[in-house]
Amino acid sequence: PINTGQAWRVPHAAGRAIVGKHRTGGNIHMVTLTENAGEKLKVLLAEEADEGDGLRVQVVPGGCSGFEYQLTFGKPQSDDEVVEQHGVRILIDRFSAPYLFGAEFDYEESFQGAGFIINNPNSSSSCGCGKSFQA
Repeated sequence: PINTGQAWRVPHAAGRAIVGKHRTGGNIHMVTLTENAGEKLKVLLAEEADEGDGLRVQVVPGGCSGFEYQLTFGKPQSDDEVVEQHGVRILIDRFSAPYLFGAEFDYEESFQGAGFIINNPNSSSSCGCGKSFQA
């Protein structure tokens, strides 16, 4: 897992879902990375990852609502969806792809902490703590 010494939040944000497909230059993207998230990821990749690594985003079974997000650094695998935005590669495995299609990845810093936020239109509900979701 990514270890930055900061609180990493990856909750479902029910009121912040992005509806529809994201287009940039006529291309439909599986996921969208905000500029803020891209800048933070560039710093983290330079400090903590191996050359050629990207951000691997996985949906794994777990939590009280059924699924959780798992963020790690790694190299692309042969069956990964690879999305490149803002100079960063996002790697999504075949199992996770349907759960992440149309999701937006953002990064926020506030007096309460800092972390990545995944706004996922495929999430139908989430648990009270915001760490797991149902699709």
